[in-house]
Amino acid sequence: MKSQYARASSARLAACVFGALASGATGCVSSGSSDQHERVGRTAVRAVPSAQERAQTAYLRGLELALADDHEAAIQAFYTCVELDPLRADAHYRAGLCHYSLGDYARERAEYHKALSINPRAARVWRALGEACLAADLLSEARNAFDFAIKLEPHPTALFNLALIEEDLGNGARSQQLYKRCLELSREGRLSEQAKSRLRALELRTRGS
Repeated sequence: MKSQYARASSARLAACVFGALASGATGCVSSGSSDQHERVGRTAVRAVPSAQERAQTAYLRGLELALADDHEAAIQAFYTCVELDPLRADAHYRAGLCHYSLGDYARERAEYHKALSINPRAARVWRALGEACLAADLLSEARNAFDFAIKLEPHPTALFNLALIEEDLGNGARSQQLYKRCLELSREGRLSEQAKSRLRALELRTRGS
């Protein structure tokens, strides 16, 4: 028993000496001071930015670069963000917007798909994907994207674009329905005027037939 106790005492003394050296104090400090030093050490470790915090810093940097029209550098910042935090769907979305600004539409669509694989309920990403597909004349893909978008959030732009697609595909009845829903949400402005004009033309064609 004594030998065990002596070893325990020796260990406690060694801890006191280590604590004193680390704190720069002279002589032995109490075990309570050693515990306090350890708590300070643990606090210092926790103060190191986490991967998520560094990801957020990279994301904000990407936003700044994108606003400054430095889209290539912004893309790299967004990629750094997703390397640190692979679940940052918003970084993929922003990278897609930057690819659009650079005219790289295939990569733009690829980034939107990555974002949606993480968060399939992101209505704004479905809208962006629909617009990207529409620009590439991928009507079927655009139609599917806008369909998902309006189920999540009936946004006027998505409704209008989907109405245009349905009109091009010869689905007049659904096109009229979508234009009307668009007008319910957007009663003024250019989009509203375009929706009214196309709806009137469709209704006239329907009556004429």
